[in-house]
Amino acid sequence: MKKLVILLLILTASLALLAQQPGDEVVVTDFAELYSTYEISKQEKAEITNQVDDELLDEIKEFSTEENWPKGIATLDKRNANRDKMYEYALRYVCTIGDKIIITATVEDNEGIEGPMALTHDIYFIVGKKFVREPDEEE
Repeated sequence: MKKLVILLLILTASLALLAQQPGDEVVVTDFAELYSTYEISKQEKAEITNQVDDELLDEIKEFSTEENWPKGIATLDKRNANRDKMYEYALRYVCTIGDKIIITATVEDNEGIEGPMALTHDIYFIVGKKFVREPDEEE
């Protein structure tokens, strides 16, 4: 019975994500499945270009890894030390690739964040689908 409930929750979350549109606000419930050095494969590039233009794909590739993130999250140790602050970022859905979602934290949406977590350019996170939801969804 417990497995059935879990399966239904996953299915419900997956269906909700299918309805998401680029730019929709999202919440990360757990940054445990954040890919900080992820390399997008050729197959995933094709999947992404079905959802966004080439210019945005290039931006995602450049700004979705830790070397191009703010100093406060540029390494695993820093992310672990600042994990609570990561949840303060306002995030938006970009697109889906397989069992992962690409989301963005834009400078415009996060201009109130200062110090080592401050954004100097828009950044992208690749996160496992099961850890991303709409803001008004129950966990």
